[in-house]
Amino acid sequence: MVLFCKKLPKHSSHVSCILEESVAAVLNKYERKSETLDPSAQGIQECKESLGTVRRVDYCPSNERSWKEAEFKKGCGNIKQDCVDSKRFLYHCILTDMMNETIEVCAPIRVMFGYCPVYTLIGAKIHHNYARKCQQLFKPCPEDFESNNLHQYPECLELPTGPTLNPDPPASYSERMHFTKRR
Repeated sequence: MVLFCKKLPKHSSHVSCILEESVAAVLNKYERKSETLDPSAQGIQECKESLGTVRRVDYCPSNERSWKEAEFKKGCGNIKQDCVDSKRFLYHCILTDMMNETIEVCAPIRVMFGYCPVYTLIGAKIHHNYARKCQQLFKPCPEDFESNNLHQYPECLELPTGPTLNPDPPASYSERMHFTKRR
């Protein structure tokens, strides 16, 4: 197993590796919690039928009334699919995983734990956006919420204003980073 470690001036690399492992453990905890409380998340299967419902939109409904109107127009309950019970195949207005566009889609709802949701076109499913932690938002979303209630958490729907990827970390950061094998 390859472990990502920071070389800290006054600490051993072993301690910094444990810190990195702790971050991974937290992320794994959220996925396990999601799978336990949200049966649709087990195995997080793709739902190809949802791909046929994707439509780009300029913005998402901003209140309960307009969300319900958009939900009614989309008619997710009338779409033939084998992914989940029809009561769990619901309207979403959501960012794509590339965080470059907003879409409307009918997809199985997911219980989100600590992170905003995104829809992945390649995987045809909703999953956690680990780049957008709920508690760091101006109006934080709760620790757990259903993915189809995003009108209540508008910051989860905001497109990034700057570049979404920084392929090269700052030189001082990259000089401190190295990879090591865990024994």
